[in-house]
Amino acid sequence: MNQIQQTRSGKSIALAVVAVALLGVVAAASFFYFANSPQAASPAKTGPKPMVQAKGIVALGRLEPEAGIVNVSAPMGDRLAQLFVKEGDQISAGQKLAELHSKPLYEAQRALALANLEEAKRRLAAVRRVGEAMVREAELQLETAEKVEPLDLKAQEAKVRLLENQLATARKNLQRLEDLELKSVSEQQFDAQRLAVQQSLEELTAAQAILEKLKAGQKSKVAVARARLASAQAQLERATAEIPIASLQRTLAQAEERLKTATIVAPSAGRILEVRTRPGEATGHQPIVRLADTSKMVAIAEVYETDVQFVKMGATAKIESPALPQPLTGQVTYIGNIVKKNTLFELDPTAAADHRVVEVRISIAQPQTAARFVNLQVKVTIAK
Repeated sequence: MNQIQQTRSGKSIALAVVAVALLGVVAAASFFYFANSPQAASPAKTGPKPMVQAKGIVALGRLEPEAGIVNVSAPMGDRLAQLFVKEGDQISAGQKLAELHSKPLYEAQRALALANLEEAKRRLAAVRRVGEAMVREAELQLETAEKVEPLDLKAQEAKVRLLENQLATARKNLQRLEDLELKSVSEQQFDAQRLAVQQSLEELTAAQAILEKLKAGQKSKVAVARARLASAQAQLERATAEIPIASLQRTLAQAEERLKTATIVAPSAGRILEVRTRPGEATGHQPIVRLADTSKMVAIAEVYETDVQFVKMGATAKIESPALPQPLTGQVTYIGNIVKKNTLFELDPTAAADHRVVEVRISIAQPQTAARFVNLQVKVTIAK
């Protein structure tokens, strides 16, 4: 029994020694793994790795046209009828790019507005001719009342004066006959002279009455003529105001502007980068085409906020990418003032993804090469 107990005790000790040895190996292996793992070695958990190197400041960037990309759109709710350009075409400002299905409708609306305006103009011309004739007639009546009628008054006044003189002469002659002796003047002569006096008096009275009538009539005619002139002028003004020339002109202008929206033209010169809408498709949801002036290209570098202090205006830069036939060169022309979240990311999945960056613009010296790779992600090295 003692031998058996001693044998079991020895086995237990041996097993204990093996277990301790295995635990030591596992601990050593774990320490080695975690000490040399990429997560432990990478500083990404504490912040982005500084990109200032001996050769310069390194940052991710993208290639863009200097003036940016223009998205040419059409009004919502229409449909593309014709497209006159294709990708890669070089176009000029104002060049026709496309037409919409609404163009025939807008052309008809413009034709109707133009016809209404022309008809209104003809009606206005006729109304003016009639109204101006009435005004001229009233002006002539007023002129007659103010200038011709006074001449009749003057003639009548002259006749009254003449009759007054005739009456005075007849009375003098009668007085002379009365002063003569009766034997030298016959009764017949007295009667004739008395009749002459009476006739002159009656004629003078009638002439005076006509003169007063002419005076009163002349004032009335002037007043009536002025009233007719004012009425004719008011009728002309009202008739012309009833024809809405101004509103019809605005309607025509509105129709012409609406018609312009049915023809899509290039807002600037450039190259068609992409066609987004095809004939028959609805418009307004996305651009019809995207264009840009690629004769001047830039690289927009996203420089870490801690590194931008080392970037200087006018500094030279090298732009690289496996897609480029050779590295491009450029010069810093703009340093941004806003710190923002990065939009470009490293291909390495273990690299830090959330950076705070400042955009730096670099003018590219070889725009023809860069123009083939709009929006290409590149590596930018800016000289210190």
